[in-house]
Amino acid sequence: MKKIIILVSILFVLSVSSLCIISVAIDSQNDTIAITENVIFGDKSIANEIKVISKATYDSHLFWETAYTIKEDPKPITKYTFSASEAHFVNSTKRYMFQLDTDIRYGCDFSIPAEEQEGLARVYKELYDSCEVGNSVSKTIYLKDIYEYYPIRLHIELPYVNWSNNDPENVWNDEPGGEKFVINKFREFFKIPVFDEHGIEISIRKDKDGVGVGIGSTPFGENFDYYLTTTSAYTEDTVFFTLNNKTRGNTYADFSLIPGGYGIYSFNYKPALLKASTGIDAYSLANVYPLEPELNVEHLSVSEDGKYLIMIGSKNGNTYFTVIDTLTMTKHKEIVIENKTIHNVKYIAEKMAQIASGDYYLSVNERSSVKESENFMMLVFSEEFAIIEITEKGEYELAFTAKQPNYISDEYQYMDITAKMVYDGTKLVVVDSLYPDGAYEHCGFYMAIYDNTGLIYYATYSSSLDINADNHDFSYNCYPLTGAYSIIIE
Repeated sequence: MKKIIILVSILFVLSVSSLCIISVAIDSQNDTIAITENVIFGDKSIANEIKVISKATYDSHLFWETAYTIKEDPKPITKYTFSASEAHFVNSTKRYMFQLDTDIRYGCDFSIPAEEQEGLARVYKELYDSCEVGNSVSKTIYLKDIYEYYPIRLHIELPYVNWSNNDPENVWNDEPGGEKFVINKFREFFKIPVFDEHGIEISIRKDKDGVGVGIGSTPFGENFDYYLTTTSAYTEDTVFFTLNNKTRGNTYADFSLIPGGYGIYSFNYKPALLKASTGIDAYSLANVYPLEPELNVEHLSVSEDGKYLIMIGSKNGNTYFTVIDTLTMTKHKEIVIENKTIHNVKYIAEKMAQIASGDYYLSVNERSSVKESENFMMLVFSEEFAIIEITEKGEYELAFTAKQPNYISDEYQYMDITAKMVYDGTKLVVVDSLYPDGAYEHCGFYMAIYDNTGLIYYATYSSSLDINADNHDFSYNCYPLTGAYSIIIE
């Protein structure tokens, strides 16, 4: 037993020693980080006295926090710490959401008889039963032969709301406020007839042992391939949301049976006091802001004070930034940005593919085209972006539009919308990690500064932490922490 304890102790010392050796290899003083500045465009005076604080780690044991102020003779100040145990930083911020999805499931329960299953699951089970062991079978079907209206499912994560997110057939409480009651109310409200032409080819394979199963589905008729997607926002007692009203082929779905038609819908909720209650007031479900069918809603959010609902949409190749008074549900202001849209075609295609594959619960991270900050919003287009300033009075003004750095020059880096950004009412400062071609992100960073004339400054700041010549091996490099950067404008 003593030998085992001694061996474990030696291994622990060696592991700690190896990390210390790595630390010394990076810099003999540990707390001294060298930053190499390379001004590529603009005068350095534009960035004078801007401070960037960056946080980096190696192997979640060694940590550096470096403050770098841009000036004539900058001297980085670094705080170095070591953790013998692996340190993890967990984001405890709760993400709330509301989603209404198409509840068409690609597959079935092979242990339950077909007649006890519903919708497409029943068809799959019937096809499975008809398949001989060791063979594959396929069938072309039209959804209209299975569903009258597109079936829906709710995914809800709201403050103090009880919602199990179980399949609708597995919830039982149909009393007002109960989960089944809420689902039924939403299904009664959103009756969207299935396209006659919406078809899929399903297939199934039964392995020789009769146990292994392979399934597949291929939609056809793109103009009628319709699946629900949701854009939503919430206040402390109300959820606002929209549904897409078009197929991927831009064919309009029939919203005529929905009370009020196409628009922004809302419902109220409150903390659920009883376990059997969801806290959702399904009776309050309504169309509160009718929309033109041509408008594609890309983003909804609520102002920090709850006074305004922000709707960003696209129509006829233009972007519409609409400010709606939440008290009266009337338009307060609208900004039109012509010949540019934030419509993320790639995102929509990927989401539809996920739904078609049967993964109908999707991430809350819906859009990568809008960034919200305390005093501005950024709208990202294919090559450009727009800054909407939020004034001290809480009004929204178009400050400027400009080209993203990488579309100005190949020498400049791609601007990720998650980059750290600060807007002082005149200048937008953007800071993010350097990404050499095909490599992991570096601890060095770039800085881009914009004003209403466009890009006025671009520079890179390389870090001595990036000493490993092999930029493609993540395990042998330092890397920035999540949310690594802070920007202070003096």
